[in-house]
Amino acid sequence: MKDDVSSSVVAVPAAILWAADNDFTLAVSNQKQLVTQTGSYENLLPSMDLQVEMARNLIGRVSFSRTIARPDFGNLFSASLVSIPSRATAVGGFAGGSTGNANLSPLISDNVDVSLEWYYKLSSFVSFGFFDKRVQNFVGTGQTSQNMFGLRDTASGASGTRSGAAKAAQQGIGADISDVNLFTMTALLQRTGNTAAATQQFQANRFNGALTQSFIDDTLKAVDIIANGSDLLYQFSVTRPINNREGKIHWFEAAFQHFSAIPASAWRRPTPMSAATWAWMLALIPASINSRCWG
Repeated sequence: MKDDVSSSVVAVPAAILWAADNDFTLAVSNQKQLVTQTGSYENLLPSMDLQVEMARNLIGRVSFSRTIARPDFGNLFSASLVSIPSRATAVGGFAGGSTGNANLSPLISDNVDVSLEWYYKLSSFVSFGFFDKRVQNFVGTGQTSQNMFGLRDTASGASGTRSGAAKAAQQGIGADISDVNLFTMTALLQRTGNTAAATQQFQANRFNGALTQSFIDDTLKAVDIIANGSDLLYQFSVTRPINNREGKIHWFEAAFQHFSAIPASAWRRPTPMSAATWAWMLALIPASINSRCWG
């Protein structure tokens, strides 16, 4: 049985500030948080090798084994990261995040090897083999919707929130629900604390259905919208590594080896040769010729 414990110290995000129409900023606190994840697994790893002489000089072999490998170490980290939204969630934006997964299962591989070998003479053979490998628990990416670090959404447009009141007020005066309009009205509500006063100020700076750029610029410079208790908790689209893929490979193999010896002879002159000459001649005589080919 194997236990994995992954711990990371992370800086805790304090809030996601809404600084302008589609501009969000992550404010990080001085607080550090120890994030710990645990996981465990238990695997039986059998291995078997079987050899059978099916006929004279004809050998069959079968092997089976199960092996495991741990996932990439980077996938096991427990640290969590927050990604700020690209626009207000009330108009289609979303916040993302990522985290590791210490509870990943190991990769499990089942391996089968089958071969048939014919030894038709000493040191010579023909063989045919088949190999199959099937792997479970390859690591892919999963996605869940969850809150992270208790962060709240200032731009949800939900009923009972400032952005929700801003959205309703804009609908009441026939204004478009755009990033700019939603931020500006919500900022006015935060500053005045009164829907009627905010709507009146919004209307006073709106010409031909659009706010003046100078009013927009002045408002976004003056106000950052900070979450309060009425704002909904963010639902982050969090990605994490999960075991969700499988794979397999297999192949055939044919091989042969042929070994033969070729007798050698030397021609001898009628006249005697010295011992050194005989040694030189013998060194030139091949003892055998080998050939080997794999397919």
